[in-house]
Amino acid sequence: MGDVTRLRRRTRALGVLVLILSAAAAVGWLRKPSEPRTVVRADSKEDLEQLKQRIAAAGYAERVRLLHQIGRNGGRQAVSAVIETLRNATSHRVRVAAVRQLGLLGDAAARRELAEIVRSGDTRLQRVAVNALGEARAAELLVELLGEVQGRSLRSAVISALGSAGGERAVQALLPLAKQRDEPLRTAAIRALGQTGSSSAQQPLERLAQSSSALSDRSVRDAALRALGALGTQQAKMSLIRFAQSGDSSARAVAVSALANYAGDDVDVLLSSLAASSDRAISKAALQALGSKGSAAAAQAVASALQSENVETRRSAIQALGSADTPEARAALIDVVRKRGPLAQDAIWQLASSDDPEARQALLAAAGPSSTPQLQQAAISALSNAKGPEVVKTLQTLMASGSPYVASRALSALAKRQGSQAKAMLLEAYRSGNHQMRRAALSALAKIDDPNARSFFMKAALGGDYRTSYAAVNALTKLGGDKARDALAEVLKKGDNTARRAAANALGQLGGDKARELLIDMLKNSKTDRYSAIWALGRMNDPETQRQIRAIVDDPTANAQARQYAVQALGYAKDRAGLLAAARSTDPTVAQAALGQLGSVGGKAAEQLLGERLGDTNASTRRAAVQALGQIGTPDAVAAIGRALSDKDTSSYAAQQLARIGGKDAIGLLADRFRAADSANERTRIISSLYSPGPHGRKLLLSALDDSDKNVARSAASMLARYAASYDDVKQRLMSLLSGDDKSMRSQVARYLRYSGSGLYRQNKQYIDGIISGGNS
Repeated sequence: MGDVTRLRRRTRALGVLVLILSAAAAVGWLRKPSEPRTVVRADSKEDLEQLKQRIAAAGYAERVRLLHQIGRNGGRQAVSAVIETLRNATSHRVRVAAVRQLGLLGDAAARRELAEIVRSGDTRLQRVAVNALGEARAAELLVELLGEVQGRSLRSAVISALGSAGGERAVQALLPLAKQRDEPLRTAAIRALGQTGSSSAQQPLERLAQSSSALSDRSVRDAALRALGALGTQQAKMSLIRFAQSGDSSARAVAVSALANYAGDDVDVLLSSLAASSDRAISKAALQALGSKGSAAAAQAVASALQSENVETRRSAIQALGSADTPEARAALIDVVRKRGPLAQDAIWQLASSDDPEARQALLAAAGPSSTPQLQQAAISALSNAKGPEVVKTLQTLMASGSPYVASRALSALAKRQGSQAKAMLLEAYRSGNHQMRRAALSALAKIDDPNARSFFMKAALGGDYRTSYAAVNALTKLGGDKARDALAEVLKKGDNTARRAAANALGQLGGDKARELLIDMLKNSKTDRYSAIWALGRMNDPETQRQIRAIVDDPTANAQARQYAVQALGYAKDRAGLLAAARSTDPTVAQAALGQLGSVGGKAAEQLLGERLGDTNASTRRAAVQALGQIGTPDAVAAIGRALSDKDTSSYAAQQLARIGGKDAIGLLADRFRAADSANERTRIISSLYSPGPHGRKLLLSALDDSDKNVARSAASMLARYAASYDDVKQRLMSLLSGDDKSMRSQVARYLRYSGSGLYRQNKQYIDGIISGGNS
């Protein structure tokens, strides 16, 4: 199975991380060494009380660290400490850490608390809690929640968590979902079945892959094949081998990619043979899968692909060599770098984490003056953690003589290595360099703990150079605390547009009463910076911020644009209650703004209110409700949009939303309206909405070709020619139209086929071009 492959990948990633942390420690990134930290447990009531006191007294970072230790080490009383922290914390990040640790602890009390968070409607924690329930393998609770939660996004998260939970209960709950009409949720359920690792999921997944072989169900088929790849059973492996050897090209390519998770000579031999396939999709998938194998057969196949005349095949071979990470693979990559060919940059990235001396020499040569700037930049990034005086010398040379982008990259790499000792070099680069060097110098200086940094960064932020002001504001933000807030307040008063936008965003990140006061004032009074203010306020999302934003929305004396922007801030903060209240406003502009935001927040109450607003006397309000319901996309929302098809002011909006949602139910409503419409113009509008037709949309378009009105039929033909000409049933009808008696139809279909560049046009290029030029008319 794929355990060895996954372990190899994780080991490589861990090796890169160790190198980074080692370099960081060597140059002082991590500041002075931390004092030894004791492992925390809570086995007794005394332990519990001590732990609660430590958490209550800790700052944000230490509190998060303690929570992570509790999750790893546990103890009988640990859950109580985490729950109490969760309920009392005001910091969103601390609450997220607490929720995740409950998933790791995973006992009955932790699971109940997580389920209550999901039911509470707290949109900022719901998905985290759902994922934690999956970590806790709480399949039974997740099944219960699946019947309760609303909204496609949250339901999808619950489905994915069931896959993480695993076990027969999860499989039994996922099987009916894998057959439902809602395609996004269906795909999520299929993916989750693969994550369960249960042998009982193998046959259902194989049946889905087989029965969904039609072009109309390609997404379902591909999801089932990938799920078989994740399943990890011997039966799933054999099933994928069969799929990789038969069927159409796209199905075989997906099956080949899925086989990357499985070991064995049978897999190696098959992938090696497919790597030489003339079908590029299959060849690429096989090479990518071979990269992680490391076997002799895999190495031979990749080496052969590296000599291919096709550039994409060679690129896939280079990626495979990087994944293999054997001495032979590194030697081949080094050779590509030394030859400076068109794929040398690809090879450089594959060598970036290597500590091979020959690889380092090849990278140093690629960073040299004879290379292109693109290769130099790639080599600098690859060398950023490499040791040795020759690396430093190369970076110094490039900083002095390279192109602006190369020089700034070299400066950043040198500063990263030298830590606080780089201050003089960075100040000189800022004073004498171009704007790329100045930005790089500011970013590097922000990482150095210097008490004199504030005045320097302030001068840079207010210096009038918009190209460096953003970097200077970011540097001020890293000061943290009230020092940063005071500095950013000054930037808001004196800075240019770029600096003020950056300062507003930074204040939202820092939070606190002073930041809130500044941003609220900006929202209410600034004509140019309101959007920056709402985005930052939405990021803060604490109760007091929400209260003050709601007050602006409800204040009839406030600036009209400020009220609308305040509604957007509620949307960014996912404040469902605030948006529901704003959506009921008698002020149409406020109500419409809130309705638009409710579409992204969702929920049963939102759906109900949006449905009510479809009967509003204001046409713009009704249209806003239709578009929001389209964002939600649940069966109830689809039914409500269907009712809006009979409203002349919202019919075209409703048609567009139903077409975008797709699926049997949504397109069924469109088809019913199409058949009932007396007006050819209305039927044409419905047809024109199907610019991305799924299987049911294509069926409606095909039926519209027989419409009694020629303009409707021609609209359907043009939509099929532009967006669906690769499907067999569509191909047949379009070819029939091209050979028909209607000259106008022939010309229109031919032109749209050429415009789309579809496979049908490429296969019949001479014939179609002849129709367009008049040769077959």
